[in-house]
Amino acid sequence: MTKTLLLLASLLLSLPASATELTSSGFDVTFHIAHPAKEYDSPLLPGGGVATLHVDRADFGKSTVDCVIQVGQFNSSNTRRDSHMLETMEALIFPKITWKV
Repeated sequence: MTKTLLLLASLLLSLPASATELTSSGFDVTFHIAHPAKEYDSPLLPGGGVATLHVDRADFGKSTVDCVIQVGQFNSSNTRRDSHMLETMEALIFPKITWKV
């Protein structure tokens, strides 16, 4: 929840006064793998995610944030691990994670 509020606040602060929509690809997303032998955190490659803030200036409560993450853009610096992660997440069937707030 805190990361959501930080993302929303950073988008709002960078929104020009007259704008009603702002799109950003400059945010950090990681996936976490926990295995009995080791744990890994893998970042999303640049351009692998986009967040768009839609501002309703008449009723701020109706404003929304849409985030789209390209599943194939995670990189753990290990091809086998990345391949297994893509298989586990069924990236060929579900290539995008869409999150709407």
